[in-house]
This record gives sequence, structure tokens and C-alpha cells, in this order.
Amino acid sequence: FVAKMVVVFAVVKRVLKNTGTVFVNISDTYSGNKTGKTDRKVLQRVKDSQSNLQKVAPIQEKSLIGIPEMFVLAMQKQGWIRRNTIIWQKPNCIPSSADDRFTVDFEYVYFFSKNKKYHFTKILEPNSEVSIKRAEYELRRENPSSIGSKSDEYGMPARFVKLNPEGHNKRCVWKVNTKGLPDAHFATFPEALIEPMVLAGCPKGGLVLDIFMGAGT
Repeated sequence: FVAKMVVVFAVVKRVLKNTGTVFVNISDTYSGNKTGKTDRKVLQRVKDSQSNLQKVAPIQEKSLIGIPEMFVLAMQKQGWIRRNTIIWQKPNCIPSSADDRFTVDFEYVYFFSKNKKYHFTKILEPNSEVSIKRAEYELRRENPSSIGSKSDEYGMPARFVKLNPEGHNKRCVWKVNTKGLPDAHFATFPEALIEPMVLAGCPKGGLVLDIFMGAGT
């Protein structure tokens, strides 16, 4: 699987602009030596082709294989620059029937660039109440008399200027609910997951290439 992905992204690297970026969503799977199972929505011809397939893995059964890590190392060998590891956390994840491990409620999204300099539009998120209270506390501790004094166009105290009033840079844990699709596709992306990638990585009038388009959502 990883070897095939490397071939695909070698082509991606060739066609990508020098200022372009790549976001790859990938999750891990558990090793097993049992007959392969397929999702109920998978095409019948796929099920038929795998009916006699026996999984024989060199990794101990029940162990996470580490596919995302293998993929990242292979991409780095290919010359890609890994800028971020993003965690797609799913608040509405499917409950797990496993009683000997924790429920996995996230997937990885890797953010790669082709070169050191590339297009990136910073995305701001609102400051949390905790951050605001912490800034107020620091100001009060260092200079109690300055509370209430104004020093900038936003009417914030002097120490508070360090806290961008428009918000902070978007962080790497994205809480996004999954969304289903009535058609025959079992791995659709919610739009809320994709929007930050497009807004950050694609300039106005730019082109987005979805190399694994699937249902075209």
C-alpha cells in the first residue's frame, strides 16, 4: 500500500506548482491473519475478488501496523517537507466493540510542501477564555495599577497587546464530526474538514486537485 502511494505522490510532485501544498488524510489499521473482510457498501466485484484472500502479516496480530508513519517516512525520502501532523478528532466517532483497548476517535492529516517557500494563508481562531484570563492575570501580577488602562486601538491593557485581538493561529487538533453519504461510498469527507486546507493552501483563483476523488463530494 505504501509503495503504491509513493508512486502516486511522485506524479503529484511532478504536476504540483513550486508554491503548492499537499494534505493527506490517512489512518492506521490493525494487523490480522484472518480472512479479509470488506465493508457492506463495497462493490460486489471487489468482495468476489477478495473472497479467497488470506491476510498473512509479518506484524503481530492485533497490533497497529503503523501505516501513517511508514507513509510519512517514504514521503520524506521522496523529498517532501512535512510541515504539520494534524489530528482529525471525531466527536461523533462510531463506538467500538473492543473491550481490550481504547476507542480510536481520530485520523491523521499530513501537511506537506514541495519547497521551503510556498503559499500559505494564515487562519485565525478566536482566543479562548482561558487565554484571555491568563493574559489578564499576568498583567495584574506584574503591574496591578495597569488594570483598566488603555494602550492600543482595541482598548486593551499594555500586556494584552501580545494577545492578538483577532485570534490565534489555527492549531493542529481539528474537531470535526463525520458525515455520511447515502450513495455507495463509506469514506466521505465532511466539508468542514476540507475547508481549512483549501483556504490555507490555495490562493484565490488557484486550482485544487483531489487525486482520490471518490464520490466527488
